[in-house]
Amino acid sequence: MAIVINMPQVGQDLDSARIIEWHVREGDVVEEGDLLATVESDKASFEVEASGSGVVLQLLFQKGDEAAVLKPIAYIGQKGESILDEKEEILSPADQPEIKESISSASKNEVRREGLFSSPSARRLARENNLELSAIEGSGPNGRIIKKDVEAYIELAKSEKKVTPVAKKIAEETGSSLGLIDGSGYGGRIMKRDVISSLGQVKSSILKAAPGDQVVLFNKARKRTAERLSFSKQTIPHYYLFSEVDVSTIVNWRKTTNANLG
Repeated sequence: MAIVINMPQVGQDLDSARIIEWHVREGDVVEEGDLLATVESDKASFEVEASGSGVVLQLLFQKGDEAAVLKPIAYIGQKGESILDEKEEILSPADQPEIKESISSASKNEVRREGLFSSPSARRLARENNLELSAIEGSGPNGRIIKKDVEAYIELAKSEKKVTPVAKKIAEETGSSLGLIDGSGYGGRIMKRDVISSLGQVKSSILKAAPGDQVVLFNKARKRTAERLSFSKQTIPHYYLFSEVDVSTIVNWRKTTNANLG
């Protein structure tokens, strides 16, 4: 069975980190404790080690990509071992044993559905997104819940944005569009940190890379600094003081001194 390598929890209030270097490639043989990757939080870099021995089956992200904490970034297993196919195959009951799963809803407004049938990938996706399968209608054989049903439910949930009062207030003050922000809270709820983070992701339509330009990504620390400065500028009232000083004598002295010194 493949070993899942998750992005470590790199900070108290951080939900993602950037992969700044892979030290292995797919197909490499690694031992438990070997260095796999270096990842970066807002303040420091961390090393990700192999939690078991085997072959690197798949790297899920590229160098420079952001990945959610406590979510898979790589798989290690035995040579020739296959990872569960992400493409859902709909098989008849005769071709694939049904997996029975009973889930009862805590909400009194939902009807209790016993004997739920769901595919492994659907259950995994629902678990990763904190979803109850009992709230999802299945489109597979005999009402079986498959991966595309969970994906459709997630998309529907995204279209019905939930937001905390503080996040809503900040969005109104900064002119941010809640419809363009992905929530990191339970059930996709938009939190204060999501709105603040989005302020640093606004891209200027004027600054476009031209042929020959080199684009250098911010590291996490500089990115967070930019986000906080932008947030301060947009949400805190500013005032400016001006004074006029005659510096013509100083300028003339500087010119004369430089001329005399060559």
